[in-house]
Amino acid sequence: MDFKEMKKQVSNAYPGMAWKQKVSKMKTSQIIAIYHSLQKRKAKDAKEKKLEEKFHQIDMFEYMSQL
Repeated sequence: MDFKEMKKQVSNAYPGMAWKQKVSKMKTSQIIAIYHSLQKRKAKDAKEKKLEEKFHQIDMFEYMSQL
């Protein structure tokens, strides 16, 4: 991925013009660090969602219907 795409994704990570203005003034290293942080967060969220789908806690009505 090239730097322009990284900057675009970081800029679109949060709504609002203030954030977009901050991103436009950031150094290259800051944008790369934020981009990698966002990617790690996405991976963590996907992993947690997968775990939530894997396990399901039943309530008493669901338990009773299985008897």
